[in-house]
Amino acid sequence: MGTTEQQQTLDRQFAEDFAERYAEAWASRDPRRLAELCTEDVEWHDPGLGGEPLHGRAGVERFAAATFRMAPDFDVEDTEPVYVSAVKPRILAPYRMSGTMTGPWEFFDLAPTGRRFVVEGVDSWLIRDGLIARYDTYYDSADMSRQLGVLPEVGSSADRALTRMQHVQARLQRRSAE
Repeated sequence: MGTTEQQQTLDRQFAEDFAERYAEAWASRDPRRLAELCTEDVEWHDPGLGGEPLHGRAGVERFAAATFRMAPDFDVEDTEPVYVSAVKPRILAPYRMSGTMTGPWEFFDLAPTGRRFVVEGVDSWLIRDGLIARYDTYYDSADMSRQLGVLPEVGSSADRALTRMQHVQARLQRRSAE
């Protein structure tokens, strides 16, 4: 019986070395260095993409370049050691990202706000042949949007107005479904 992807595991030393190379790639501000850590057919999932993943190294380069245009001071720091799955070739890497939105965010067509963000999250890297084959990241995108001024502060008059609009929209959707 052959080894399936789910049966393969990674050793801790590989995971720690890979996490270090990943951090160095972001710190280099060179989108190509980040893409080189990925397979040719990588799937890149991030809440900042609006639901559709990017595909391939060119997609990763586009994402990294857009990130640096949006926040030239963008920084990612590890917040604790990586976790290595005991059953899959997967690494979980907790992090804190920060930056100041001085440029546009092309994936949502957002104008720069000049505001700073600091958000904690966790990356999930599915590894194939020593490279990221699937990237998923998890962070509170609503909190990030509030910090950037894209969404209103919780409890503000603008927040209450958006809530009322959502209620009207939901009511209209229910009526049209009847």
